[in-house]
Amino acid sequence: MRSYFQKSEVNKKMKQKKAVSLMLSYVLLVGIVVGLAIIVWGVLKYWTDISPPVDCEEGTSLILIDYDCSIGGGLSLTLRNNGRFSVKGFILTVGNDSNKEPLTYLISQKHIGQTGMEGFHEFSGGVLGGELKPTDDEEALYTHKCRSGSRGCQTGDIDFSNNRIEVMKIQPYIELKRNKIVCKDSVIKQLVDCPIIT
Repeated sequence: MRSYFQKSEVNKKMKQKKAVSLMLSYVLLVGIVVGLAIIVWGVLKYWTDISPPVDCEEGTSLILIDYDCSIGGGLSLTLRNNGRFSVKGFILTVGNDSNKEPLTYLISQKHIGQTGMEGFHEFSGGVLGGELKPTDDEEALYTHKCRSGSRGCQTGDIDFSNNRIEVMKIQPYIELKRNKIVCKDSVIKQLVDCPIIT
């Protein structure tokens, strides 16, 4: 009888060891899975750039005070920074149909002959230079020259069929770490009546 009890005690101890062994394997399995998940998350975070897109501060704004098309061979714009932050410059596009998005980039007189600067105007910004401070005004002069091949500009001169600029779009930009950041929420779209005088 004693051997039977001894065998049953041995069996109980074996079963208890199996339970501990089984529980230990589950803990190890969960630990390995959690560890691998952390490693995969770290690698994916390193490889992908999840930073939000850079944009201008809310409150960055320009307004068009006046425009003059009567100067020979060009266009004069007077703009004011009515926002809360300084603005580096703006991009101007014009069109001859007020129902369509203006896509023709005129060339600023500051950037004549500079490739890749079509449409851009950088503010001189007074004493400090380079930016238009809040409440400041500045005049920008554009030629009737444009980027060849863009809509309405096959030869380097505006060749609108009606010889008029009917709409212009002004989009301010700032400079951050030597990169131009275009302000997506501060676009001015202005209807104008501007004959092209060459």
